[in-house]
Amino acid sequence: MCYYREVLYRPAPLRQKESGEENAQTIGKKEMMMKKILTALLALVLLLSLCACGGKTEAPAATEAPKPETAAAASNASDSPKATEAPAATPEPTPEPTPAIPEGYEEVEIESEYYGVKVCFAGLNDGRFVDKDVKLDTNNLKQGTTNWEVKYVSDKEWRNKDYLNYKFQIYPDSGSNLERDMKNGVVIEDSDYTAFLSEEIGESKCKVTFMTDENSFYDGRISVVVDMVAYAGFMSAEDFKAAAETLIDTLAIEISDKNGMNGDDGSFPSYSGVYTVPARLSVDGNELETHWTVIGRRARAAVDFTDADGQPVAIVEMGKNVAKYVSSRYDDEAKYRHVQFGELYGICDRDTGKGNINHEYTLVFAKDGDNETNMSFQVILGEQGGMSYQQIRDFFADEAQVAEMEAKLDAYAQEYMSQITYNAA
Repeated sequence: MCYYREVLYRPAPLRQKESGEENAQTIGKKEMMMKKILTALLALVLLLSLCACGGKTEAPAATEAPKPETAAAASNASDSPKATEAPAATPEPTPEPTPAIPEGYEEVEIESEYYGVKVCFAGLNDGRFVDKDVKLDTNNLKQGTTNWEVKYVSDKEWRNKDYLNYKFQIYPDSGSNLERDMKNGVVIEDSDYTAFLSEEIGESKCKVTFMTDENSFYDGRISVVVDMVAYAGFMSAEDFKAAAETLIDTLAIEISDKNGMNGDDGSFPSYSGVYTVPARLSVDGNELETHWTVIGRRARAAVDFTDADGQPVAIVEMGKNVAKYVSSRYDDEAKYRHVQFGELYGICDRDTGKGNINHEYTLVFAKDGDNETNMSFQVILGEQGGMSYQQIRDFFADEAQVAEMEAKLDAYAQEYMSQITYNAA
């Protein structure tokens, strides 16, 4: 804030002249002049005070002059406004939309929690149907297959008449028979999966197989097989074909990172629940990690190693066998060799058909009358196709060599079985 002091000018008193009238006029003129001068001085003082007050207002801070390079950049930017802007990103291609569910259909989802697989498709559910059954076949879970049935019915009381039924099988597949199956079937073009019909779509039946290309298991794929059946005479051939083609067009398979195959501790329980293979075990001095492999259409727990002789060895569990498998073959010593590992007894069957030596052991955990609870597994010596037919013949012609080989494989089998957990009922 500015402060100023008001100054009052007071002139000195005038002296009176001795002449009368002349002096009075002269004095009057002088007084008038003095008043004008005083007024002018007061105005000037006020003006100077106001200017002094306004002159002390703070001025805005001076803007720093731009550096040469900044100034040059600014000049360039003013000449080219878009010079510093990033080039526009190329738009990514829009993914193809998931097929829409047609009118008269509904989205259906089924799942194999064991394999971590979801399957979605469009099921026909138009005005001719009044109810739907969705069932999981728990019996096949013990055989390593997830089976679902999705059945649309036109009568709640007569559910086995005038229906449309979708039957699903979900299982791992090694793809070993894929070439043969596709050659014998009808390949589906432009499918997201390897897909084929077992035969052309009929009037009321069709069977289609979808196989993923993703290796969900150690060396296998996921297969989804659909048997689609309509009650005879219930639908026209055209309607059935349209429903089958909609199934093929809309079916989608999603494979999760999570499944129910392993135990919480990473172990490998069998489908049947009879036994459990540990996540790690030791054979012939080798510390081994168990993994899943696919043989045919089943996932199997397996270990691999190279033995002291430099030969590759694989041990693969093959599941629970039929209730009288050992007892019904035990007396056939020409084909089956008896084995005894501690309290476990059983039989061993030899196979050389794949160019290596495969011993399949079946051992009995427990027996109830004629029924036995057992386990089968294979000990495989050598690479598949590693021996010719003549080499195998020559090998088995030497009895001492065969006895040494059998003793070695029996030792591997016994050490392996000593680490398997039998889950008694």
